[in-house]
Amino acid sequence: MEQQNQQPVQKGTENKPPVKTNWKLLGIVVIIIIIVGIVFVWSFLARIYEPVDEFPRLTRQQQESAIERKQAVIDLSDWQTYRNDE
Repeated sequence: MEQQNQQPVQKGTENKPPVKTNWKLLGIVVIIIIIVGIVFVWSFLARIYEPVDEFPRLTRQQQESAIERKQAVIDLSDWQTYRNDE
């Protein structure tokens, strides 16, 4: 039998294939991060700038009392009626 010359393989000298970057996956991850950031900022700002209810809902009794107060303030008894004969 013939003896074969086998040389020991040294670490770090192996031919490694170049590392390929998966640009599609990287792009999707970046887009997801941007969307999550926008949602976070939007929800944070929505809590800070919560609109104030200028016209709160009134109960029927509150509406009636407001109408009575408004009618009591305006006295129309001494007003004259305008007529235009043309």
